[in-house]
Amino acid sequence: ADAGIEIDGIVDEVTRFNLNLSTRDKLRLIDAQFSEMERFFNENAGQRFVVVNLPAFTLRAFSNDQRPFESRVVVGQPGRPTPLMNTRLTGIVFHPGWSPPPTILDKDIFRNGGVDARAVKRLGLRLVDDDGKTVPLDSIADKADYAAGDYRFYQPSGDRNALGVLKFDLDNPFNVYLHDTNHRELFAKGARALSSGCIRVDRYRELAAWTLRQTTADIDRQLADRRTRRLSIEPIPVYTVYWQAESTGKRVIYHPDLYHLRKSPPPRTSDKPAQR
Repeated sequence: ADAGIEIDGIVDEVTRFNLNLSTRDKLRLIDAQFSEMERFFNENAGQRFVVVNLPAFTLRAFSNDQRPFESRVVVGQPGRPTPLMNTRLTGIVFHPGWSPPPTILDKDIFRNGGVDARAVKRLGLRLVDDDGKTVPLDSIADKADYAAGDYRFYQPSGDRNALGVLKFDLDNPFNVYLHDTNHRELFAKGARALSSGCIRVDRYRELAAWTLRQTTADIDRQLADRRTRRLSIEPIPVYTVYWQAESTGKRVIYHPDLYHLRKSPPPRTSDKPAQR
């Protein structure tokens, strides 16, 4: 509780990291990112923008130097990391459909060369042709057939959709975006590096309301219309950052080096197991 860790009785990576973190280690973490944070907030003073801190699994909205809300997020797992990027939120899609990005195609659907039918079924995907018509899965044998025939896998909008009911388009070359999810139970976990690179947002209704300058009741009314539609917006900057020390209220919470990006030596840890 003192370290700001979810109380779940599990000695996971986050718990071990904090048990072995000395005061000197904490000061080193703060010192390593302080100048970057100071420069970042000076450059964005008075603006509307969103910050996703990957090691902390948090999203925070900023407006005129105030923080109207924050949310838990799920980010990319270490083998499929969410990239560090300066991007822009350009639109919101209500009840989106979903086509798997290259990462999922390569590592899940075509990981053994051929098509993994079980993965296709598990993800609730359809194979559609260039005209958008559903075709049998055996229309393709491998990824080469998939590319040559202008096929694509598609998951229609609905309760099983991987993007949930809202998608936030981001302008970036990584095919990464913000979205709701059909696995909301994951937000209850302390360590939430569980996605294939995109960022799942717990408080997606609040993010949509803030983005559109509306209320959550307005968003709920629009979600009641089950049609898929996209609203373009005036772009809002979105930054993914890598700050292991993060202030929450009057406390500073420390997070492990999620993607092993630390350039300086890692914090010193005890040679002996921590005792409690």
